[in-house]
Amino acid sequence: MPLSKSKCFGGSKELQFTDQSILMKSESVAAITKADMELLAKNRGNAMQRYKEKKKTRRYEKHIRYESRKARADTRKRVKGRFVKANEAPAG
Repeated sequence: MPLSKSKCFGGSKELQFTDQSILMKSESVAAITKADMELLAKNRGNAMQRYKEKKKTRRYEKHIRYESRKARADTRKRVKGRFVKANEAPAG
């Protein structure tokens, strides 16, 4: 804390705290922080709302993203469900 010294008529020294300037600065910082916190809370609320809306439209069943990959996979040789090269496939 900043201190200021002032002399009295009797020659004794008196210490005086200058808390008012500190309070003024901290109040303005607190006001900015409070406004920022309200904005952050509002943004978080909006984000949560979007998350909940997107969660409702999720599909958990299998879906094909690329038809060309599906077509290629359907024509490749498989052994026990796994892809194998044409020359490695067992006859039969």
